[in-house]
Amino acid sequence: LIIVPFRDKMLAHLNHLPELIDIRCTEYPIQSVILEIEKLTNEIQAKNKSVKISILASEDIARSNDNTFVNLQRINSIVFNLIANSIVSINKKKDLCREKREPFSGEIDINISIAKKENQNYWILSIQDNGEGFPIEVLDKIYKEPIKSTKNLSKERLGEGTIYIGFFTQYMQGTIEATNIRSDKLPVGANTIIKIPLIIKKENNND
Repeated sequence: LIIVPFRDKMLAHLNHLPELIDIRCTEYPIQSVILEIEKLTNEIQAKNKSVKISILASEDIARSNDNTFVNLQRINSIVFNLIANSIVSINKKKDLCREKREPFSGEIDINISIAKKENQNYWILSIQDNGEGFPIEVLDKIYKEPIKSTKNLSKERLGEGTIYIGFFTQYMQGTIEATNIRSDKLPVGANTIIKIPLIIKKENNND
């Protein structure tokens, strides 16, 4: 459900966001970004023992010497919020499974890889869980439009996190996609995929 006053308030806030927090981007080695994500993931895992959080960097990105133009604080904010959202969804599903006396173990898989499209390399961040998945009615709007919960309209802040994630991703020249997934490992759940450009380092040639 998109509430017009809520949407307008959110969009106005985004226009003033650069005045409130530092969103300036800097060129970083992709390896530094991966280390930051791994460090944050380990910290979250230490505080949430009931959910298994796995992180895997593909071989190609583990060997990459490329850079990326990002704001590390905002990257951490994005990852933190996505994992937090997954944990909330997993806990809701855990409660439902407990009522039905069905076994359930919460899992979050974080994958970092490289993709190439139209002569441009990107680093891909995928965060996938086995929670309840995204509501179908807002699946195509998540991260793109301010969305307010239909369950509790009194919580005006609900929905801000996802629009900030989308805003920061676009600010770093990235794209973001939300999907619901089904697989053998994670029967039902949500998957968020973020794609941000890589900067290929130029080799110094000494003649």
